[in-house]
Amino acid sequence: MKRYTTLLFDADHTLLDFDAAERAGLEKTFQRYGFPFGQEVKEFYRDLNDRLWRDYEKGLVSREEVLYSRFRTVFDRFGYDADPYQFGEEYLDTLAEGSEVIAGSREMLQAAKQSGHRMYIVTNGVEHVQNKRLLDAGIRSYFDDVFVSEAAGAQKPKRAFFDYTFARIPQLVLDETLLIGDSLLSDMLGANGAGIDSCWFNAKKQKNITDAVPTYEISDWKEFTQRFLIGSDTLR
Repeated sequence: MKRYTTLLFDADHTLLDFDAAERAGLEKTFQRYGFPFGQEVKEFYRDLNDRLWRDYEKGLVSREEVLYSRFRTVFDRFGYDADPYQFGEEYLDTLAEGSEVIAGSREMLQAAKQSGHRMYIVTNGVEHVQNKRLLDAGIRSYFDDVFVSEAAGAQKPKRAFFDYTFARIPQLVLDETLLIGDSLLSDMLGANGAGIDSCWFNAKKQKNITDAVPTYEISDWKEFTQRFLIGSDTLR
């Protein structure tokens, strides 16, 4: 195997438990407004939000459309009366409080850091939200820098996001760089287009029916640590 010196990590669904943060954030915000948030609303929102983020990754909608049109659509569907922009801002503030990590990620990061790797976060999302969650989770110190699509002015998998990131990593060697993430469309396809290797964090053991071609695939962080960090010089 090749030797890697630089590791680029996605954040949500990879290191941070976004599902837990989202669930708590939505429930608190809907409760604050006195709006019911039953199973039908949850499923409608989840399907809508997933579709909007996929469209965002494809460059079909803007970040603002994702963040605010989702709530306008939900309110129209269920007859809730509120400003979707104000609601969206309050939800993001609540979302920023979610800092649970994926099982095994903290131990893996510690092992990788002790091995001397340079590590960076590469994530789509809102900058202040992602930075606060990483800090509150207690894992920000493992990373040399954090690159968020909002600051980059482009999102994964666009090449502009990676050009922005690569320009800010000192002495970067692309052939020694590995991106690890859960999304085939943003992480793996982005890595393919940027000319770097990738590792698909496939915790749900899904089938790859996309055009993305991961270099490696893992299902949990214990597997990553055992394959690449313990007793191996592959990632050094």
